[in-house]
Amino acid sequence: MVGAGPALAQQVDGRAYVRAMAADADGDVRTAVAAYANALNNAPDDEMVALRAYREGLAAGDEALTTRAARVLASGEATPPDVSLYLLAVAVRDKDSMAIDRLMADIAKGPFNFMLPSLRAWQAYENGGDPFAPLSEPSDSGLERRFNAENRMLLGLATGDVAVASGAIRALMATGRGNPDLALDGAVILASTGQRDAARALAIGAQGELSEYLRRMGRQKPGMAFALSRIMLRVAGDLAHEDAVVLSIMLTRTGLMLDPLDDRLRLLLADALSRDGADQVALEVLAQIPASSPFDDEARIVSIDVLARAGRTEEALTRAREIANRRGATSEDAQSYGDLLAANERYEAAAQAYAMAIARAEGSANWVLYVSRGRALDAAGHWDDALAALRQAVALAPDEPVALDTLGRAQIERGVNLAKATNLIERAHDLRPDDPQITDSLGWAYFLQGDVDRAVPLLELAAKGAPGSTEINEHLGDAYWHVGRRFEARYAWQAASVYADAEQSARLQRKISHGPGTAMAAD
Repeated sequence: MVGAGPALAQQVDGRAYVRAMAADADGDVRTAVAAYANALNNAPDDEMVALRAYREGLAAGDEALTTRAARVLASGEATPPDVSLYLLAVAVRDKDSMAIDRLMADIAKGPFNFMLPSLRAWQAYENGGDPFAPLSEPSDSGLERRFNAENRMLLGLATGDVAVASGAIRALMATGRGNPDLALDGAVILASTGQRDAARALAIGAQGELSEYLRRMGRQKPGMAFALSRIMLRVAGDLAHEDAVVLSIMLTRTGLMLDPLDDRLRLLLADALSRDGADQVALEVLAQIPASSPFDDEARIVSIDVLARAGRTEEALTRAREIANRRGATSEDAQSYGDLLAANERYEAAAQAYAMAIARAEGSANWVLYVSRGRALDAAGHWDDALAALRQAVALAPDEPVALDTLGRAQIERGVNLAKATNLIERAHDLRPDDPQITDSLGWAYFLQGDVDRAVPLLELAAKGAPGSTEINEHLGDAYWHVGRRFEARYAWQAASVYADAEQSARLQRKISHGPGTAMAAD
């Protein structure tokens, strides 16, 4: 048990910990939770075991294990910052004022201190004090100022200043900088005070299912629990596209502990669990979103991503097809189905799905749909139709670099209309000079036309901007080989092979061993 920690090392049986680690690695959350709970029983003071039990308890939604492990960690010399935040949420839910004050003092020393003015404001609101005073203190943190401003608006609604606070929220939304969650949270506060009409007026698209959602969500009174769950929702949303799944899981699980009705938290939790490999638990979380929820459609879409990440391709495609073909399906539904088909190299069907998306757009289809359809048709071997679709994309967006590059590159790779195609890519590069893919396209266009002096510097620049790109490094290797820089060519091909698929890898290994054969035949 090397590295397992002294307390665990002293236990007679460390098998529970080993089983937990194995289950954790396999993404078997339920088995891992049971094994970590057993390991924590065997080593109740071991911080390493407690940390793993805490993380796995959050993933599984096992509040008892999570809280027990968090308290072990809190008694140690260095409590992880998110553990203090989790325990604060427990204290807020349990209305333990002494623990709240102690934990907020701990949080003030760490990375989550930007939340404190807003939480203190809601604490003052609950206690009958001035809720706006904590929000008036100057701050050097842009994040803190953002949360302060938003919670000032929400507190305005809670304290009865509905016209001014609603106007401030609408004004912020009108600038394009406001988050739709802010308007919905404001509507929930109004619904909790019985102001149904004002709630529906504030919430964006507050019709049908959303009205029912406001009635359901409005059953709880706003206070610290409400505020902390919303702050966790906002932070988790900010992290949704970052490599921070562990923190996202903690924030969303904890937010749901404070507000079990918030389906927005479930969507973010399911996505984070899936990215962490806990696919079955992610699907179970999505299944908790009722059909009456306004987020039911989004839950179906997220479930497709979960299934795809889990390698359950046929299930994902079946679900995407059902969504794309159901009554009332949108252009976006068909586009998402096409994207999934294209990602799985089913290009004929993808092209048909994109055609459906274009038809549903009823004349307002954007250039992205035509680019996607053109690429799918090209990959399916329908060059003439592909060329027409790509030309339509450029007609719709003549200054869009991706549209220009895609049309130019497709022709360059076929050796047709070379001068005009190169001109398209040059325009794309002028518009977006820092894009490695477009820079590569231009360098490759020059190379295929024999202008190596201009090609090599561009390909080098592209490889520097995207060092993990298989295609760009292969192009650079071919160009190096052509000008006699054989050592550098093999180095570039080695770099290209790091993320290559089986077919690419075989081709690259032949080049590394024997050279490209024909210098211009990299693709």
